[in-house]
Amino acid sequence: MCTASLYEEYTTLLELSIRLERRLKRDFFRLLNGRVSAKSVDPSTNELARCRRVLFVRVNVRMGNLLLVTPALGALRQAFPHARLDVLCYETYADLLAHDPDVDRVLGFNRLMLCNPWALGRLVRTLRRERYDLVVEGARGASLFGAMLVAVSGGRYRVGAAGGQYQVCFNVQVPRRPNVEHKVDLLLAFLEGLGVPPVTRSLKVVLTDAERARAQARRRAWGLQASDKTVGIILGGRGSKRWPHEQLLEVIRDIQARPGVAVVLFPGPKERREATRLKRELIRPVLVAPQLGIRDFAALLSSCTLVVSGDTGPMHLAAAVGVPTVAVFHATKARSYAPRGPFHRAVQIRARGIEGVRDAVSEVLAQAAVARAPTMEEPSIASPPAAR
Repeated sequence: MCTASLYEEYTTLLELSIRLERRLKRDFFRLLNGRVSAKSVDPSTNELARCRRVLFVRVNVRMGNLLLVTPALGALRQAFPHARLDVLCYETYADLLAHDPDVDRVLGFNRLMLCNPWALGRLVRTLRRERYDLVVEGARGASLFGAMLVAVSGGRYRVGAAGGQYQVCFNVQVPRRPNVEHKVDLLLAFLEGLGVPPVTRSLKVVLTDAERARAQARRRAWGLQASDKTVGIILGGRGSKRWPHEQLLEVIRDIQARPGVAVVLFPGPKERREATRLKRELIRPVLVAPQLGIRDFAALLSSCTLVVSGDTGPMHLAAAVGVPTVAVFHATKARSYAPRGPFHRAVQIRARGIEGVRDAVSEVLAQAAVARAPTMEEPSIASPPAAR
């Protein structure tokens, strides 16, 4: 049998196995949660306002998808000021919610739990022991894993969007609002249907003074002062979101040509080779950030004057710590994912090209020289919130 035929057969079997896995998971959790009623509870009932234990579930494996829900956490905290608000999220990025006054506790999830009945059982027992009054699925009912965990949580009110394929897991089904594109707006509109008004549309990660001090110490070790203009370049990106090498090289050269601006490359584990290649091909020196823990990485981003990035998790992280961004979109739609606000710029590269990136960098650097973005205030960490 030829290699091409073997590959086609393998691909077909792989697709079938994925479909079978999804079907088995759906059927298993329908059986496990057979007592769950799909009957909708009116979201406007006064009983929702009296909830004292709230769980927000967002178990996607991408950093950006967790950061995009932070405005929703602010809305829930405002709506339920005396409730305890817990978040169940993918454990790799759970530390990003540390020190957030809107969150009382963070619970970690990983997909390996689905292959480990004991670990999954412990998580389910933890959720059920808390006796949550309200459990909200942060993907609005579109996440299989999220819907599963909401279903088995034992929460009194389990909230997802109406009409979803996993709606059997929810007994509060919020009507979908049409003509909403940005991912932050989609979730806030979903919560509005629950009677929870928005508070902000800005992403948020709260850094400590110690974390900011470590970032400044790293800058000083590189010969940079706090007042120096620094442009961070995010090298990562999945698939078609990734910067073509020559395009990235051209952008960095243009930034380096500006007086008094230092460039720091932020490569992920898979981009270290690309960083070395860029450093070799650039005439002017460039700094390459080391691999850091997620919070130290966030603090180092926060020390930049500007971050230039493709559509990646670190793009959202830069915006969440208050740094002006130039977000460059190669494949995805800027109107669905771009950071918003007067100090951010989004460039759809196919429409505007490299010239659009140059213009955006010039605009943001000029603004940054005059004033800092309102979201760039550096709050000290308050005392931990009192138990609710």
